[in-house]
Amino acid sequence: MVSNAANAARRSFMAFLRNAGAKLVGLPGGWKRLLKVAYDLFALAVSLSAAMVLTFGLAGFTISGLLGVLAFAAPSLVLTLASRALYAPIAYSRDTDLLRSALFGAVVSATAYAGAGIAGFASWSVGALVILMALLVVLIGGARVVLRAILSGRRQRERERVIIYGAGEAGRQLLAALQERRNFQVVAFVDDSASLAGARIGGVEVFQAGRIADVVRMVRADTVLLAMPSISVRRRREILRRLEPLEQSVRIIPDLEDITRGKALLSQVRAIPPEDLLGRDPVAPDEALVRSVVEGRSIMVTGAGGSIGSELCRQILRLNPQRLVVIEQSEYALYALLERLRSRFDEADAVVSAHLCTVEDETRMEQILSEHGVDAVFHAAAYKHVSLVETNAIDAVRNNSLGTLRVARAAIRAGVSTFVLVSTDKAVHPASVMGATKRLAELICRTLSHAQDSTRFALVRFGNVLDSSGSVAPLFRDQIERGGPVTVTHPEVTRYFMTISEAAQLVIQAAGMADGGDVFVLGMGKPVRIIDLATRMIRLAGHRPRLPEEGEPGPGEIAITFIGLRPGEKLREELFVGPEVKGTEHPMILREGDENLDLSELNGLIARLETACRTRDGALVRDVLAHRYVDLRTRSSAHDDDDQGAQIRR
Repeated sequence: MVSNAANAARRSFMAFLRNAGAKLVGLPGGWKRLLKVAYDLFALAVSLSAAMVLTFGLAGFTISGLLGVLAFAAPSLVLTLASRALYAPIAYSRDTDLLRSALFGAVVSATAYAGAGIAGFASWSVGALVILMALLVVLIGGARVVLRAILSGRRQRERERVIIYGAGEAGRQLLAALQERRNFQVVAFVDDSASLAGARIGGVEVFQAGRIADVVRMVRADTVLLAMPSISVRRRREILRRLEPLEQSVRIIPDLEDITRGKALLSQVRAIPPEDLLGRDPVAPDEALVRSVVEGRSIMVTGAGGSIGSELCRQILRLNPQRLVVIEQSEYALYALLERLRSRFDEADAVVSAHLCTVEDETRMEQILSEHGVDAVFHAAAYKHVSLVETNAIDAVRNNSLGTLRVARAAIRAGVSTFVLVSTDKAVHPASVMGATKRLAELICRTLSHAQDSTRFALVRFGNVLDSSGSVAPLFRDQIERGGPVTVTHPEVTRYFMTISEAAQLVIQAAGMADGGDVFVLGMGKPVRIIDLATRMIRLAGHRPRLPEEGEPGPGEIAITFIGLRPGEKLREELFVGPEVKGTEHPMILREGDENLDLSELNGLIARLETACRTRDGALVRDVLAHRYVDLRTRSSAHDDDDQGAQIRR
């Protein structure tokens, strides 16, 4: 009972101290300075009283003598400490500065005491002066050192405890950069080199990377920062696989090229890049092929403000075109694109020609194409969000299908040599309006390719693009930052993934490999389970994934919830319409076999769609698209004369 009462009393006292401390810390700066002055005067009175009593005994101590000395010493002490900045915030002061300033104040106070003694206000001696100075240094300087340590300790606990993976030059520079920032505390290095184990860099110990799990627990790390900007994607992925089971937040420093060019700071750590989530090596482009398509030529990109379109523009400018013509119907997207290009390419203003218009305006398209003598068109303009397109079918058909028809016809009349359509795996056996509109766009381009020989057509089909707008990767990242839940449509849903850079390079390469009407597909390996992607992202953000059957999430856990497939979504996507698949000169790019199309049937469907869009007849639009799913992809015809292609060519 006594022990319980004592524990309760101790807890109450500690709670009182915590509350009092919180109130003191929260006071305005002026009140804090007044409290410091009051404490210093109290410390001076206590120190003087102790010096007198210890030197002369109780008989030598008088209230009048104490007040006489205080009249001399108090103003001197306060002014001296104020001049030494001891009434400024002490959280980031050095201990030696605090003690040195307290000693300076003690000397001034002792001098004032001696002056008061000489004037006959109090008894004094050298011994009393020494005792006074010692007590003042302890009570004024020592108290501040203890208080600063308490505040610093609390601040240290609030800082992010970081392990730097990589003790090379980048890691050393990162340590120096983070030491200047008060929100990070570097607690350890780890490195693959056994020879560095046990060394200390800037006072921080280096451990072997093989012990990373033990080190994380030992130093209570919050985050692992990869400071190895020059390693390959494959090597970085191997490191991430080693770190993933630890469920620590993992981030990396910017690319070495961006650091050396001054476009990023070493200390600007960022999230794991999307290529590290692929589960495969990114496919490298054929540099000579992509350069031959772009260098010195006039290139047009439609839908230039979108994820794929903007990356196409960046890749094309890197390859030194004579002219880059960008088409975008969103004013803000076009403005943002131009700002990004200007920040990255000095020549952007001289090379880029921007046009705010829609691909549905065939006359305007032909005018722009002719004006700039465009050699190749990369047609990326499309509405692509499945759920939105599902409820806006008429406008999706006008933009995705008929817009493709109009810009393609304009390209033929303007004498464009190559036209590349950016398509999607959702166009294969489509289950959504979005997929059906892109399937129809593919068929339009193939038909136009067969109907004339002045413009080569190529179609590029790929799966989900990581970090594009609407992709699951940025959605999951936002959900994780908000604490969850992370929403997955179905536990068995899979998707093919590629990076934005891969997608853009594939599109450009297709222009160089096309014979006419070709469909090119990137070999993207095995499809990725979305639940696996979500789990990896949660773990690499430093959390533990929690599945629905495991109950409510606890501390440090992010819930994963299944929300069901939305209209138009499939469990698994496909990349090829037919069984015939051929290789190309690029080992990772495949070519789908040609289709035999009934041109009269296609012309009739397009005529019906144009009528449905003009009259806003949603039922007719869906009827035509339904017909497309079941008939057109299997219908065969050898007819390919100019009469049958007349309407589509107009």
